[in-house]
Amino acid sequence: MGIERDHTALLGRSWVRYGGGILALLVAGYFGIWWYKDLAIDQSIETREGLVQRAAAYQKSRDYDAIAGAGSPHGGSIGAILRRPWKPDQEERNGANEFAALTIDGLAYLDEQGLACGVDHLLGAEEPGEAQLAFLDRVAEKVTFGTLAWQDPPIATLLSAMAEDYPCAGEMRGNPAGV
Repeated sequence: MGIERDHTALLGRSWVRYGGGILALLVAGYFGIWWYKDLAIDQSIETREGLVQRAAAYQKSRDYDAIAGAGSPHGGSIGAILRRPWKPDQEERNGANEFAALTIDGLAYLDEQGLACGVDHLLGAEEPGEAQLAFLDRVAEKVTFGTLAWQDPPIATLLSAMAEDYPCAGEMRGNPAGV
């Protein structure tokens, strides 16, 4: 009948032979993701680059909340270790908070000036609700993915992007940049 091979022995030898390389690739990938996901926030918030950096930090924070389950008690130590490359550091959290505060303050300014309408549900909340987070997500996406026509000063771009979402009587009245 011929020589029969023990396939389990072959499989075992393959793991011994290639297991170290596979483990090295997994470890390199883990630290590569960690390095890739690290954001520098080194520009002033008044600049285009500063706004983009803070919008990216906001998105990273939101992505981490989605991965981590936003306070879910599940996952334990292994889950925390695996999620670590996506976790925003303190500088990124501060940048995300700056972006959110600037965006909400900008929306309040537009509302006061009569340049944005129907925004009362987004203003005045102690803790951000789903509608407010969805609004911030849309603005951050516009800023980071370059779908905006940038103006000078860059904050005018942010105001225009927000005013587009909440026009008054079908038309945006005035100039949100104030120039």
